[in-house]
Amino acid sequence: MSHKTPSVILLDQDKNFHSFGYEAEDKYAQLTRTKKHKEWHYFTEIKMKLMNAMDTYLKGSSDQELFEERLTKDVTIKDMEKREYPLLDIMSMAYRYLIDHFLKQLDDKSLLKDITPSTDILWVLTVPAIWTDASKQFTKEAAIKAGLSENQIILTYEPEAAALYCRLLPVDKFISGGKEKALVFSTFERGKKFMVLDLGGGTVDISVQETTLDGKMKSIHKVCGGAWGGQAVDEEFRKCIVKIFGGDVLHKFRTDYRAKYLEFMRDFELKKRQTKLTSDAKVALRVPAELCDLQEDATECSLKEVLADSPLKYDVGTIGDKLLFTNEYFISFFSDAMGNIQEHMEDIFENERCKGLTGILLVGGFAESELVIETLRNAFPNQKFIVPSEAGLSVVKGAVLYGQDPEIITARTCRYTYGVSLHHPFIEGFHSPSKRIIISEQYRCDNCFSKLFTVGELVHLGDTKSMKAFRDYRDPERQHLRYLPLKELVVISSKENPIYSDEKGVTILGSIEIPLSKEKWPEYFNSVIYMEVAGTEIEVRCVLDSGETVKGRFEFLTN
Repeated sequence: MSHKTPSVILLDQDKNFHSFGYEAEDKYAQLTRTKKHKEWHYFTEIKMKLMNAMDTYLKGSSDQELFEERLTKDVTIKDMEKREYPLLDIMSMAYRYLIDHFLKQLDDKSLLKDITPSTDILWVLTVPAIWTDASKQFTKEAAIKAGLSENQIILTYEPEAAALYCRLLPVDKFISGGKEKALVFSTFERGKKFMVLDLGGGTVDISVQETTLDGKMKSIHKVCGGAWGGQAVDEEFRKCIVKIFGGDVLHKFRTDYRAKYLEFMRDFELKKRQTKLTSDAKVALRVPAELCDLQEDATECSLKEVLADSPLKYDVGTIGDKLLFTNEYFISFFSDAMGNIQEHMEDIFENERCKGLTGILLVGGFAESELVIETLRNAFPNQKFIVPSEAGLSVVKGAVLYGQDPEIITARTCRYTYGVSLHHPFIEGFHSPSKRIIISEQYRCDNCFSKLFTVGELVHLGDTKSMKAFRDYRDPERQHLRYLPLKELVVISSKENPIYSDEKGVTILGSIEIPLSKEKWPEYFNSVIYMEVAGTEIEVRCVLDSGETVKGRFEFLTN
């Protein structure tokens, strides 16, 4: 079983929080036995819901839309009975539970009396590096809704946190132990580059880090990845079970016999971690009697008879109360996930900036699978892989290190070209005539992509970009805008030099918002908006021509 707590939450009949993680799983399983589960609200795979804003920039051309769908503040999540509930509320309940649990641990050790939780604790939230800005903002807002203040929270990327932890581990804490001492030492040497594969349950993050000469780290290639973690293998396994038992049977088993279903999937999780790539032995998995009974009621045939007439009869057999999978067929559950991982690794190896990697660090719960490690080593025999003994805990332990020194990651690589949609002066012969508009009796180009950061650009902590913006509210029809916050549309593209903010392949990311500092804005003014790279986020401030400075913010979530 994984060390990590599953992202599941249970609410009672009145939609009040009851439990989280394994406790929620077990309680819901108990409810199914007494047929009372339908009155309760059980939510699974909470974190993966935020993957709905997953970018698609590696799935097609640069003209493709970057997001499969946009994340909104009022996005919902369905419980097991398909009832919808605000995801922000569910995530905030999970955070509130974790906060209370941690504070109780401190209190039990008589440590709470010496600190003020609202000021003395910095909470580090780990997020997949491939998450969009909207997903990161959503995570932060859920924590704030749970009772934390914004200045108590920082975000860290999971592969970076894992690397921070692993480079401090003694060599005997890696699976290879002392046998590859030189490799472990050389991977994290100053001036050397290494890849991090964060193979989690839901997502896979692939990043390339370089240890700087002063002992810090920088990310030298844009992160990539996708929903190819251990849950992708689980889904392939479930498809196989549907082929054998039928979708209706599996659904009834999953809902009416929840405890047995969880036991079944936990057994599969163990096999997933233990199965070897080159073994000739069949993989045996015990089948709960309840699942067999449901199948016999539905088909009036025994499991052995069903398999004998199945297209899978050469791949799956049965003996006693166990299913027997050929090793080759069991490995096929991993094929799609591993294929995607290997494809993206190959793309990174071809990048000039990533030549000469000293090693590849495998972390995350999925990296505890022997089959995964063997598959990667066979696919890339010229690469050196190292795996910490507790790969699944590397991220959370590294997050503590990051919280102690957030400036230890000195630079990151832009995944997109970022810009702002502005009305630039119209240039004859360059701008399209269809874009020419008149503002304050001057020709302007509508919807220009005013570039701030370029895809692939290495951006350092403290780097600041600026842009000029003007406002003219002298027209009576624009007077009402003097009482509203300033907004500039933030746009992104996978192209290096997009021209217009509404051209093909450009996506609206969100907006920069500058709140009113007084009752209203002047009728006409110029300003400069500064954006400073600060950790995993960017700080915004606006300086008016009067000299006044107003703090702004990014807004990535749509209402």
